[in-house]
Amino acid sequence: MWDIGKRFRRICKLAKVSNLRIHDLRHYATTVLFIKGIPDSIISKMTGHRSRELKRYQHLSPLFRQQTVELIAQDLEEKLVTQLVAQPRLAPRHSDAKLLEKVAEGTGLEPA
Repeated sequence: MWDIGKRFRRICKLAKVSNLRIHDLRHYATTVLFIKGIPDSIISKMTGHRSRELKRYQHLSPLFRQQTVELIAQDLEEKLVTQLVAQPRLAPRHSDAKLLEKVAEGTGLEPA
């Protein structure tokens, strides 16, 4: 009665599902919870992961993704400013700004 793995395998066999393990469901649940922005402390309690194990899912967190995009944008902006100070003739023209807006449209991000 306590061997959930045996029951799980039997149900998978009846459903004609192959190559699925209970651990795969745990991984999937953890992934979904991170994507939904659920706090790490709740995820670890629900899935049994230690905080060290949760680090592998960190890249899925909306906050982590936002911070990553902001860091990249900040770095690109600093490089652009440095380049424009060094070579003002490379300053973007009005048409360049429109092109950047068009490119950024599909990403949901705003051009720097």
